[in-house]
Amino acid sequence: YFDKPIEGLLQIAQRRPHNTRKLRKIETESIQFNKKFRVYTNNQEMAFYLITPLMLERLMLFEKANRGKICLGFIKNQLHVGVNDAKDYLELKFKKPINREDLQYLIDDFELISNIIDEFRLYTPKFMKRKGEA
Repeated sequence: YFDKPIEGLLQIAQRRPHNTRKLRKIETESIQFNKKFRVYTNNQEMAFYLITPLMLERLMLFEKANRGKICLGFIKNQLHVGVNDAKDYLELKFKKPINREDLQYLIDDFELISNIIDEFRLYTPKFMKRKGEA
């Protein structure tokens, strides 16, 4: 959740995101990024404000460091993140005793949230209201 509202919708995914009917596909300045990700938006100005060269670079590093396909959605003042590798790591198996390895997957998923905030610098003024802003 961002303190500062984001005007529009932005989807970044390694595959074509669902429901892009009212969105327009855009290309970034990075050829490598465009080969790996698809970017759709209904507000091109907002999209390029958010996806700076640093953000593109960090997203490429984030993709290398994580398992599965990545999808980001900036929707109003929220960021939705999906990392899909076809496994449900938040579901523990109770048929056998839980061990450290089972819990490590959960810990890794929770650390992923913190890493996203840090990697994409979501704590910067870009995502925060300025004094006097509604």
